[in-house]
Amino acid sequence: MKLTYLAHPVGLDIERTLNLERVRRWFRWALDEYPDSAIVVPWLVYVQNLAETPENRTRGIRDDLAVLSRCDAILLVGGWLSPGMGEELDLARRLGLEVFNRIDMGNEPPEVG
Repeated sequence: MKLTYLAHPVGLDIERTLNLERVRRWFRWALDEYPDSAIVVPWLVYVQNLAETPENRTRGIRDDLAVLSRCDAILLVGGWLSPGMGEELDLARRLGLEVFNRIDMGNEPPEVG
């Protein structure tokens, strides 16, 4: 089984709330689309439980990259590549991970059947 890291933009304020709702839909879509992968979204718990501060952001990115370094692949979704996703993608490429770039699919995933 492949361990696949789900990367999605977060943002601030209202955009953050909308994106957290979207990532849940993308996660559900990824479960169906990649049945041979264990989909991991470690950053979601951080975003849901920590205030947006420089210190928390630094800690979150550090921890996310540690998890990503143990994965086999990265799945990029959400309609655009955020700076944090760029860091994740850079690491994935340096490590030779498989990259599933689905950013061009837009903000929302296809309907889950």
